Amino acid sequence: MKPGRSRHVAAVVLATAVALVAAPAPQPVEAAWQDAESGAATFAALSIPKPVYLAGASGCSISTTSVLGVGLVINSYTLTFTMPEGYGAADIQVGGGNTSATIALASAAVTPAATSPTPNPTRQYSVTFNRGLLDGLLTGLLGGTGYLGVRVAPSSLSVPPLARDTIWTSPWAIVQVGTGLLGTNPTCAVIG
Repeated sequence: MKPGRSRHVAAVVLATAVALVAAPAPQPVEAAWQDAESGAATFAALSIPKPVYLAGASGCSISTTSVLGVGLVINSYTLTFTMPEGYGAADIQVGGGNTSATIALASAAVTPAATSPTPNPTRQYSVTFNRGLLDGLLTGLLGGTGYLGVRVAPSSLSVPPLARDTIWTSPWAIVQVGTGLLGTNPTCAVIG
């Protein structure tokens, strides 16, 4: 390499080093998702308590008819329960299924009736599952078991009906119903 050329390379390297040292350090950039003006918020999930059945046989009663003095035909099951504070008849949903995990919402035509006049200071309500409704909700109940339930679905929530019926609800309050062979010895027990 020629002597003039090496001085030229050394001068370029020195000038580059001085420029890098003298350049200002990069400034931090505030990303949009870290913007201090966005603010912060906290929230809590809505937890809706389920209805509570009355104690003993009062929570689930059975209406039957004897056929020719032999065996019984189940006419209906009546569930009596207390709604949580702040909820009323418009917030009650009813359902049934063949397992406690597969309870399906019953027809919207089924409306519970208060056991006392409105307003209902005791928050006690009764729902009757008649034979036609039982046939639609429970299959093969004769000589087996099925499950009926009530739950809270707040009618005052400003959400689409589908969200009210599937998301914003309490857990089911469940009873197990059943019969022996030929419909004898009908049972109804609160399980949860």
